[in-house]
Amino acid sequence: MALLSRAVSENISVRLCRLQDELLPEEEFRRISCSRCYTYMTDVNFKPGMKAKLATNMNFIIGNDTVEPNLALKNPLLNTFVSARQAENWRTCCARAADCCRDVIGVSGVVNGNDSCPGVWDAWMCWPDTPLNSTRQYPCPTHIRFETTESYCELTVRKTCEGDGRWRGRSDNPGRQWTNYSSCSVHHIMKRRQYTSVTAYAVTAVAVLPALVIFHLYRQLHGKRIALHKNLLTSLLFNAVFVIWFKTSVLLPPNARELVLNQNGPYCKLILLLTKYFRLTNYMWMFCEGFYLHRLISNAFAEEKSLILFYVTGWGFPVLPVIVYALLRKVYSDNDCWAFPSDPIEWVLYVPSLLSLLVNMIFLVNIIRVLVIKLKAPHHQEPSQYRKAVKATLVLVPLFGLHFGITIYRPQSATCQWEELYAYLDILLDGLQGAIVALIFCYMNGEVHTLMQRSYRNFVQLKNPSLSAGQCLGGSTVTTTQTAF
Repeated sequence: MALLSRAVSENISVRLCRLQDELLPEEEFRRISCSRCYTYMTDVNFKPGMKAKLATNMNFIIGNDTVEPNLALKNPLLNTFVSARQAENWRTCCARAADCCRDVIGVSGVVNGNDSCPGVWDAWMCWPDTPLNSTRQYPCPTHIRFETTESYCELTVRKTCEGDGRWRGRSDNPGRQWTNYSSCSVHHIMKRRQYTSVTAYAVTAVAVLPALVIFHLYRQLHGKRIALHKNLLTSLLFNAVFVIWFKTSVLLPPNARELVLNQNGPYCKLILLLTKYFRLTNYMWMFCEGFYLHRLISNAFAEEKSLILFYVTGWGFPVLPVIVYALLRKVYSDNDCWAFPSDPIEWVLYVPSLLSLLVNMIFLVNIIRVLVIKLKAPHHQEPSQYRKAVKATLVLVPLFGLHFGITIYRPQSATCQWEELYAYLDILLDGLQGAIVALIFCYMNGEVHTLMQRSYRNFVQLKNPSLSAGQCLGGSTVTTTQTAF
């Protein structure tokens, strides 16, 4: 207040700008606001242990050197950030503070009427003069980053001007103005999504494991087509297990940032790479399923003589992109246990996955075309042929992974409700795919039903030897003819 009174009484022509509760000359404002932009950035933006310590004069200490908070391109402070993007966020904050002083809060000098709260830079955002008893609302600035994962929808922050001409303060310190930026954090949203994802993958693991046991127990289910199903289900099971392991051990612990991510050790990276590997095997085995069925139907239902090429494609090929991915992450983005996407490196894994989906889509269109032609043969009723074609399409879609086409494009919507809908649709389709495949190709398989019924009747007869075979089996016979899909 003494500074304010002195400035008014002397009618100083030097531009003064308000930084939180202080009025500062423009040059000093630039330096201190830039310093606070750095200080208030959360640890997620910095390399582990690299955030510079603040000195008493608002400079920083790096090693034995004192560094000024300026926008010089070779400023050592830039090297403390985890990536160039975070460094640019800091520079953006500093630049916006300078713009705020020059264009918004400094233009009217220090004189302020009694009908508004004075314009201020609160260390993160610029707030112009605001009428009494009103609240201003703005989108959260891009340079604010509480966690690694960002929201695609528009989050907002508010600041309230009280009736006495003061900005609202915290409940525990009402005399000091305060802006509540908690609404800019998506931590609780992402946490909820992670738990939903873990639950979905757990459902898949529980559904897939018995299906694999069933496929392995019955010799009648040891054909090449079922062998492909077993490999796809095995891939989905391992992917589910490693996703659950990675998320529960790396992302979801209460102190995950301090205990795991900041340590950036080899353990979490290995789990991540195995997760990426099994994820890619999912797509490769979907491709193998599509290729096999397409070849089978397009070539007069000729059986493959060997599945060696399929095993190499499904289990061997994914090793190469994962190795390339690991090398690139080590060189260009070695932070946070590689837990968060790093564009454009992620495209090393995206490209083969997307290509497999594209080729499977071509396979599916041709398979449906062939089926429709065959269903138009004599002795087929007209409405029935379309029902069967539609049924075949719906059955093949989860097997080929084409349902991911629903969420392959992420809408850039400003409405958070739409982003939530997209996110949960993506999570559920992704996590429950294995359960859907197991349900359709095992638990709803007529041949499996027949074999299970026979095993049950044999078990009953074993427990009750007095019952005749006819009584136990009900006079039925077991067929081993495999279903079409």
